Amino acid sequence: MSYENAPATKLLATNCACCGRALVDAISVETGVGPDCRAMHGYDDAQGEPDWERAMALLDGCVPVAEVNPTMAPRDAVNVLVHRVARRGASIDREAAAAIFRAIDALGFAVLAARIAKRFRMTVEEPVVEAPQGPSIDDLRREYARIRHVRCYDGVEPREFDAVVRAYLGDAAGPADFVAAASTVACPCKRCRGTGEYVFRANDGDTRRAECFRCGGKGTQDLSDAHRNRAYDAHRRAPRGAVAA
Repeated sequence: MSYENAPATKLLATNCACCGRALVDAISVETGVGPDCRAMHGYDDAQGEPDWERAMALLDGCVPVAEVNPTMAPRDAVNVLVHRVARRGASIDREAAAAIFRAIDALGFAVLAARIAKRFRMTVEEPVVEAPQGPSIDDLRREYARIRHVRCYDGVEPREFDAVVRAYLGDAAGPADFVAAASTVACPCKRCRGTGEYVFRANDGDTRRAECFRCGGKGTQDLSDAHRNRAYDAHRRAPRGAVAA
């Protein structure tokens, strides 16, 4: 059985975390980094101030808090992380390795972190995730105009609709807020003048009242009412026997 596979040395660092070469002296086994790499790659001296918040966020779910936490000196925490990489070597999960060397960088040992990352053919810089691009101002304006065209039906004027939207939103509203409000607000129903009742004269000459079909008795029309009324009017105007496309 080889030295590296012996049960007594399973928890020891056998290969340098920076270059992967075998560690042969006690200090190197303890630190996880060989003497040449310690001298060349800033093992002993930090190059910046520790950012514990970022380091702990990177190590969450990867390294137990009992092993690395803000109560430790950054040098001691880095030693634990380097030793973990050296101990597991090529068998370490790449995502775990990335989290560890980025945490080493966050703790101020940028040179050391970069060298360990190079061993895994990775970089210390975290991948940039671009924020999803939302609709442009022009797109939002066109969408608002489209919704207003649908809503301004049954006698509702564009200016009146705009006033309803502004009253609904209040101050400090942006274009996206106007689009959302345009789909939400309800305008007074012009057919029943906001009463929710349809008044008509029956065949016997009496005046009758019924629920206003245009607003469903609410006295106001929302976007769904506008769509329904447009579809109903289009169907009523279509020639008899016509088949809808």
